[in-house]
Amino acid sequence: MALTIQSLNFDKTLYVTGDTIHLTVDYTSTDVVSGSAITSAVAVTVSDTASTASTSSNFSVNDGPPTAEPTTVSATDNRTAPGVWSVSSNVVSGTAPTFTGVAVLTSLV
Repeated sequence: MALTIQSLNFDKTLYVTGDTIHLTVDYTSTDVVSGSAITSAVAVTVSDTASTASTSSNFSVNDGPPTAEPTTVSATDNRTAPGVWSVSSNVVSGTAPTFTGVAVLTSLV
């Protein structure tokens, strides 16, 4: 179970006052949410012309394949008055670990 940041990329090399900062974070995750188990019963009936016998047996099925854990991405900075960062998008893709995530954060200078 792991989260790993692959890269951090700013959209510019130099910002002037008033610029919007866009920071893209690429990460991977192996954390999964398991599909929920559903328990049901199967009834079996055997009969002939003289008698009938029946019994039931429980079984469980998976409601779906494991999926990527919801992932939160946030940022802080060390300016004298720290900027307020917000996540403009955060997309995790993949059908099995390792999942690939790309988040874009924004801040005003």
